[in-house]
Amino acid sequence: MQSSIYFKRGAGGVLETTNLHKVRLEKLSEDLIYQVFELSKQGEIISRSDLEKKRGKGKDIANALKDNIKSFNHARDMKNVINFCLENGRLEEIDFGTQKRGAPKKILRVQ
Repeated sequence: MQSSIYFKRGAGGVLETTNLHKVRLEKLSEDLIYQVFELSKQGEIISRSDLEKKRGKGKDIANALKDNIKSFNHARDMKNVINFCLENGRLEEIDFGTQKRGAPKKILRVQ
C-alpha cells in the first residue's frame, strides 16, 4: 500500500517524520476541550450525543471548530475528535442524572 510521508524540521535543522492526521486531531482536540471547558465555567453541560448530532450547544461548538479550522467537517471529524480526547485522557465521559427511559445521559467533562 502506497502512502505519503511528511517531514518537518526539528532541532538543528534535522528532518523528522510527522503524522499530519495526528497533528490535525491534536489541534481540533485542543479547540474542543477549550469549548467544553468554557461551557463548564458557565455551569452548562454537553453530551457526546449533543456534539455528534449538533443539538443545542453542540451546534455552537461545531460552528466554533469550523471557524477555527476551516477544514473541519462535522460528519467526518467530530466522532474522531471526541474519541481522540477520551483516549488521551483529556476528556472523560460521566453519567449524569437519570433518564425516564434508557441509560443515564453521558456528559463530557474536561480532565
